[in-house]
Amino acid sequence: MGLDTARPDRCPWGSASACRTHRTATAARRGDRLMNLAETLRGLRRRWYIVVPGIVLAIAIAGAAWVSIGPAYERSARQLLIPGETSVPEGGNPYLYIGGLSQAADVVVLAVGSANTLADVAERYPGTDVQVTRDTSTASPVIVVTATGPSDAAVGAVVGWLVDDTAAVLDRLQDEQGIAADNRISVNTITVDDHSTVQQKNRLTMTALVGAGVVVVTIIAASLIDGLLISRARRRRVAPASPTTAAEPAADAASDVDQEAADAADLRLDAEADADAVEHVRGRPPRAGRSRSRATREKPPVGEAADDGFGGPPGATDEGVGEMDAVAAGAHLASR
Repeated sequence: MGLDTARPDRCPWGSASACRTHRTATAARRGDRLMNLAETLRGLRRRWYIVVPGIVLAIAIAGAAWVSIGPAYERSARQLLIPGETSVPEGGNPYLYIGGLSQAADVVVLAVGSANTLADVAERYPGTDVQVTRDTSTASPVIVVTATGPSDAAVGAVVGWLVDDTAAVLDRLQDEQGIAADNRISVNTITVDDHSTVQQKNRLTMTALVGAGVVVVTIIAASLIDGLLISRARRRRVAPASPTTAAEPAADAASDVDQEAADAADLRLDAEADADAVEHVRGRPPRAGRSRSRATREKPPVGEAADDGFGGPPGATDEGVGEMDAVAAGAHLASR
């Protein structure tokens, strides 16, 4: 009833041909990616003598980074602001009236976490990081002091110093405003960590980055070297031959052409000789303009008797030669 009953696998590109084209292109892209990955892996396998030392070097450098960086230690403390005596009814519970001190806690956080305080901490305890914030997970005016550093003793000293400094800063601010003693806000320390928490996150991150960086550089170097060597090998295979070497195939080709032409001429002369022999047997003279056989065309050297091409001996008479020609022609035809 008005619902879309289209198949879920219907082609979103309209026609079936467009869908097939898209699927073919997608499959081709996947195949190209797989081929590139396979070729890269084959190249790394061919250049194992670069990859293996690179991985060993990466492990060594990562181990050195793990040892040299070392863990970090963290401690924290929490303090709560308490309203003055005049802000609490006689006999009342002051913790029921701390809801309006959040703004005062923000002021104390700004004063304690000022640049001057952070500079004093960096000068006394190098490498120690300090954070002074208000606990936003609760509506109460809770101040959180956190110190992180390379030494457990250093972070413990920094946290104790900032806890004392928070009370001192709050008193100084109220002194400047001339607030009476019974109306002053006080600070109550809720918790202070006695032992530091070992933080391995930065150590692990730096170690992983160093090792991964060396591995990546190794893979890139192996791939580049493999590509250069393969390109050089291909150029050597398709390099042009020297002029002398290039002239030899041309000379051989020309010689083959001449030989084929000579063989064709010999076949033509043999055919004409056969025709002349047949005419001679029949008692007919050769046709005018017909070429003589190859043997009769060859001129004998000066001083030698001429040979008619059919084996006639020197000094034979014309009649004897004619009879010999007839016999030779008959034998020639019988052999063919």
